[in-house]
Amino acid sequence: MKSSARNQLTGTIHRIEDFSGCLSIAVQCGSHLVYSHISPLAYRSLKPQIGQTAVVLFKANAITLFTEIHPLRLSAENSLEARVEAIEQGAVNNIVRLRTDDGFTLAAAITLNSSESLDIRAGQRITAVFLASQTMLAIL
Repeated sequence: MKSSARNQLTGTIHRIEDFSGCLSIAVQCGSHLVYSHISPLAYRSLKPQIGQTAVVLFKANAITLFTEIHPLRLSAENSLEARVEAIEQGAVNNIVRLRTDDGFTLAAAITLNSSESLDIRAGQRITAVFLASQTMLAIL
């Protein structure tokens, strides 16, 4: 699959919940449950089933990075701890390359100001947070 979404996490559909107009699909990606919210129309089109292989796709700019998250409790459904592998310097944004302990790679696009104020460095532990509503679900 080729896509402009830099983040593509493959896993198995673990749970499907209907929240009156929005369906929450939980995908087991390694040790992480990653949530994707889809519309009833998308649900009817995809026909997702528990046990199916799915890919959760999301853009790099959908990720918010936290160097210190505790004791915060957030409304975002997805939170993945990772290690910074590299920082690609850009003219306006930096791309922060991350790797989770179970080998998933992520890319987060953050402003230069955010990169400086967070003082992000290779090897650093960081938390990548993103909303289920900012994801797209693909069924294999």
